[in-house]
Amino acid sequence: MTKSQFLVALALVVAVAVCVPFDLKQTPLLAEALTRGNKISITGNSVLSHTSRCDQDSRSLVSILANDLRQPVLDLSFNGQSLSEAANFAAVSLKNPHIQTVIFPVSLFEFVDWDTDPIRTYALFRLLNPDLDAASLAERAQSPGRFSGQESGLHAAFDYDGIHYPDYDGIKQHYMSYERDMMRCPENDGANLKFTAASYHHLLMQFPILDKPLSLVSSLGKDAAQRRKSLVVVILPIDFELFAKLGVPGLEALHAKVDHVVQTLGTDGLNVIDLSASLHNNDFADRWCACGHLLETGRQLTAERIVQRIPDSTRNILDSTQNVAVYYH
Repeated sequence: MTKSQFLVALALVVAVAVCVPFDLKQTPLLAEALTRGNKISITGNSVLSHTSRCDQDSRSLVSILANDLRQPVLDLSFNGQSLSEAANFAAVSLKNPHIQTVIFPVSLFEFVDWDTDPIRTYALFRLLNPDLDAASLAERAQSPGRFSGQESGLHAAFDYDGIHYPDYDGIKQHYMSYERDMMRCPENDGANLKFTAASYHHLLMQFPILDKPLSLVSSLGKDAAQRRKSLVVVILPIDFELFAKLGVPGLEALHAKVDHVVQTLGTDGLNVIDLSASLHNNDFADRWCACGHLLETGRQLTAERIVQRIPDSTRNILDSTQNVAVYYH
């Protein structure tokens, strides 16, 4: 290691000591993961919490799961949760003696980024879960994103079909806000179909599946197995019908991407539920963002198929008079 790299590594160590105790976003949620008395926990992104104003059933996917399982589920998800954050929250909940099963829903596009956590989050996770696969301190020291994390390719500006689209902040301001304003019930494929097509290509086709995120999930599975607990990985639904209808190139390649993820994780011994092609176009909400949000029919079907794969030893069929709750952070 060169002198400059040593100094950067030293700065990272100092950042660990200074920043970790004051992480107001992560610490309370991690405390719940360690202390709650649930048997089942779940992590994930906004697909888990999203509901549509067009729904008659306003329960989230997690709430429906809790009802179908007839027991409370510890919800460790939040909007924008990265694969790294989800894996680390899951790993912390596995340390909880009460938790027996972790449900780990993941969107396909989460496998295209690596080492995007800012230094505070990276340091906290390294301290809590040193056995999970992650970028090493030496790698961080040599990285241009040593303090902020690598820039997510999904959040960068991009071009598609002759149109330049801004970064994620610009997308939210100029495109997503317009789509929300224009949306009526029942939901449709979007007001600007060129933007919808660009979203699907950018999130699902522009970047390759990386080995390191797959290795991270596999290391989480090993942790669960060593503790004699269950990890249930769920590949969340993709609107293949809309992808094809919009004429986005690469439909076969998209299926191949899913197959690669499922086969790789399955070969590593993980329990993988592939729900990628399980729903129809009219089961999806916010279709213009390609983010996989679900309408009530989609949430109900997804919950039903997940419950079918939860280990019997984890299920706790309660008396019908007892309340079923979801513990939210």
